[in-house]
Order: sequence, then C-alpha cells, then structure tokens
Amino acid sequence: MLGCWLLAQCCPQQPVTSNQQPVTSYGGGRVRRRIGDMGKLLEKVLLEASKLPDQEQEAFAAWALAELESERRWDDLFARSQDVLAKMADEARQEYRAGLTEPLDPDTL
Repeated sequence: MLGCWLLAQCCPQQPVTSNQQPVTSYGGGRVRRRIGDMGKLLEKVLLEASKLPDQEQEAFAAWALAELESERRWDDLFARSQDVLAKMADEARQEYRAGLTEPLDPDTL
C-alpha cells in the first residue's frame, strides 16, 4: 500500500508503451511505472515499509514526502541565490587580499 502510494506521489506517472508491462499489484495498488525503473535501494525501502502497520506507513510516507519537498526548496533557494553567493564570495576574496581576514581557529569558536 505505501509503496504504491509513495511511488505515485514521488514519481510522475508515465503512460505505458506497448513494450512495457504495467505493475498491477505492488503494495496492494496499481501503478503505471515498472518496478525495474525504480532504484534497487528505493524498492527495498518501499518493500520494507509496506510491512509496517498502516499508521506507521502513513508517518513514514509523510516524513519521506516532507524530506523530498525540503530538498526541492533548498535546490530552488540555491538556484535563485547564485548571484548573491557569487557576490559574497567576491567580497570575501577582496577582504582576504586586503588583509582583513584572520585564520579560523576551531578551538576559539
């Protein structure tokens, strides 16, 4: 149940072409992607998660989806901040060249 639901949430459904066989029963549901298209480690995670009680499956799925969304947000933030990060790096180099920096000593942090 979780495997099918999580796969449907995380992976865009693709039409099945004539040379592909849809998976009709994975985790108690129907999906339009072949299991062979999924990474082996993800497949193992989904199979193990499908053995959990329904409430734990839901909690795991909510956590996994939140993690995926968080990664998307970080990727977006970094992509949109490249100009700012480049400017900050330039400023840091200028400060270093001007002798305005000092070595970082982890013991004094």
